[in-house]
Amino acid sequence: MAPEVIKGEESDMSADIWSLGVLLYAMICDEPPYNGIDEDELIANHAKHPVRFDHENWSVTSQSLISLINSMLKIERSERINLRQVLDHPWLIQA
Repeated sequence: MAPEVIKGEESDMSADIWSLGVLLYAMICDEPPYNGIDEDELIANHAKHPVRFDHENWSVTSQSLISLINSMLKIERSERINLRQVLDHPWLIQA
């Protein structure tokens, strides 16, 4: 869930962008961007730590895709990429 959803705030399309970023991340390295022993730890890790791109699969992934995912997984929704920016992102255009 997007950080704003976890906080109980009203969600909008930016929460969907977050979810798509999580899916893209998991498709590349077969694990979620955040881990935790339980839901509380997962939520705490997700709020405190930036996304890590240290799995071996990231070394053979384009910087353009990493940039897109990183932009989709910004904790602050005001900093998160919007749908138009996703669709115009170089990674999608060149795909």
